[in-house]
Amino acid sequence: MKRSLVLSVQSFDVLAPAARAAEKAGLDRVWVTETPGRDVITRAVHVARETETIAVGTGIAYAFTRHPIAMASAAIEAGAASGHRITFSIGAGPVPIRKALGIEFDHPAARLAEYIAYVRTALDATSGLHFHGRFYSADLAAFTNPNAATHPAGIYGSGLNPMALAAVAAVADGITLHPLALYRRYFDDVVLPAVTPAEGTAPKLACWCVASVDADREKARGKARTRLAQYLSNKSFSGVFADSPWAADVAALQAESERQDWARAGRLIPDDLLDTLAVAGPLDEVADRITALKRDLSARNVDELALQMAAMGGTHAEILEEISTLADALA
Repeated sequence: MKRSLVLSVQSFDVLAPAARAAEKAGLDRVWVTETPGRDVITRAVHVARETETIAVGTGIAYAFTRHPIAMASAAIEAGAASGHRITFSIGAGPVPIRKALGIEFDHPAARLAEYIAYVRTALDATSGLHFHGRFYSADLAAFTNPNAATHPAGIYGSGLNPMALAAVAAVADGITLHPLALYRRYFDDVVLPAVTPAEGTAPKLACWCVASVDADREKARGKARTRLAQYLSNKSFSGVFADSPWAADVAALQAESERQDWARAGRLIPDDLLDTLAVAGPLDEVADRITALKRDLSARNVDELALQMAAMGGTHAEILEEISTLADALA
C-alpha cells in the first residue's frame, strides 16, 4: 500500500521542507490542499519543484472555481513543470464555501463526472478539442496538448455520498476518499459498492485519515478531535452516520458547531468514534494503529493511505516537527 501525507497547512513556506521530509522518509506522495486564499495548483508545482522524486497530488482542486479548460491547461503546464509527478484530484468543493461565494454547482455528482471527462479529453487531445455533454461543450480546433503522449500522473475525483462516488468512479483513474469514509460500515455498505464497476477496472482508492502524534496522549487526541469537528459539522455528511451508534453525538456536535469553536465542538466526539476516524496518541501507539489500519484497508482494496495532520495551527517549527513525526510513523 502506498503511504502519503496531506499537507493541509496554511503556511506556504512550510510546504517545501515538509515535502522533503516526506521524501527522505521514503513516502510515496504528498497531497496539498486549498481553500479561499490558498491555491492548490501553485502549491503542487512548488512542492514538485522543491523535491526530486516524490509524487504530488492536489487534494482537492476545486471544480467550481475553474472552467474545465482552465483545469486541463493547468494540468498540462503543471505536468511539464514537475516531470509529470502531479496527480490532479478534482472535487466539487465544500458546500459551505460554495454557498459563501454564491457559486452554483448544480447536479454536483453528474456535473463533476462530466467535468473530469472533459479534462481527460483535453489532456488526450492531439488535434483539436471536441467535447459535448450535458453541462459543458467545446469545439477548439486549434487546441492540442503537446505532452499528450506523456500521460499525466492521473486524474482523480473525490466524493463521499454514493451518487458522487459512482459518478466519479466511472471516469477517474482514482478517488480520494474523505476521512469520514473510514467509518467501516459505511465503507463496506456504501463506498465499495458505489466505486466497484460491473465490468472493467475499478479506480484506485486513496483513503485519508486524520492523524496526530504527541507524547501527551490527550493533547494528540484533542488536536484530532478539533480537526474532525470541522468535518462532522458539515450537515451534508450527516447521512454517513445516520444509522450509526453515533448519530445523536454527531447531531449534538452540529448544533454546537454553529459557534465555530472547533475545539469545544470536538469534545463531543466519543472515544470510539475518534478511534474509528483517526489515529492519535504517542508515536508507538500511532505506529501500531497505522499498521493495523493499512492491513484493514488493504483488505478493502484501498491503494493508498494518506495521513492528514490534525494540527490546525502552530509555529513553523512545530508544524515541521509534527509532519516529520507522522512521516516517521508511516515509514
